[in-house]
Amino acid sequence: MTKFFDNINHQILLRTVRKYVEHPGILCLIKSWISVGILTKERIVKAEKGIPQGAVISPLLANIYLDEFDKSFSDTDWKLVRYADYFVVMAKSLEEIVAASSH
Repeated sequence: MTKFFDNINHQILLRTVRKYVEHPGILCLIKSWISVGILTKERIVKAEKGIPQGAVISPLLANIYLDEFDKSFSDTDWKLVRYADYFVVMAKSLEEIVAASSH
């Protein structure tokens, strides 16, 4: 996953987070946190997509965001081990690994 954290879609992330978090205050905090601007020398640039990779909550949000990705492997013979944007797909043969790479 190239530049995964930089390319997370905020709308999809918030929609997915709402499946697990009902408290409006927590949802508001997450929304504020992911949309906070980036301070440059000239101005503040609003974040349209992506989340800060080094922040404490980012791996949790990445795991929530990739929940459907994880579920897509449940109906296969492949085994997925993933944490945030790092993952390994295990299979019984090289042919299955090649097939998994196009999944």
